[in-house]
Amino acid sequence: VSHIQWERIKITYLIGRLFFEHVPETYTQGKDLVGKVKAVDYPGKPVPHLTVYLFTGKKGSPCFMDTVKTDHSGIAIFSLDTEKFRGEVYLF
Repeated sequence: VSHIQWERIKITYLIGRLFFEHVPETYTQGKDLVGKVKAVDYPGKPVPHLTVYLFTGKKGSPCFMDTVKTDHSGIAIFSLDTEKFRGEVYLF
């Protein structure tokens, strides 16, 4: 008796996630854009003291904006100067 079986699986290297929180949908040029970034590990626990790099623009041509560090609850508050922003801004 023989039995042949196969299964397709997907393996991923996911160690955590970042979420933007309390970031306004629109900005007013000249006023600071304030928001939060939350960092969690794979099981969803906060990641303290993580350095987060903020960029604007498109993924193909990002523009570095700021570096922030998460607190003990995995949250980093950022504030961006919008004086030079023009039109739509993509934050990542």
